[in-house]
Amino acid sequence: MQSYDTIFGELFLAVQTSGIFEDSKTFVDMKPRFAAEVILEQFNSKSNEAGFDLKSFVLEHFEMPEQSS
Repeated sequence: MQSYDTIFGELFLAVQTSGIFEDSKTFVDMKPRFAAEVILEQFNSKSNEAGFDLKSFVLEHFEMPEQSS
């Protein structure tokens, strides 16, 4: 199985360096809602738009991991 940095490239780097999640492991524990190709295509087309919100984009395209108690 490929790692998220290999699969999601620029998106992975953007998420990990942005600090949108307190724990750097959060993103890699998230489950994609769509095929990686679809997510990356949308990221590449939207990320340069004015007002692009990375966290909203990630939450729209990935499911948060379940919290263990």
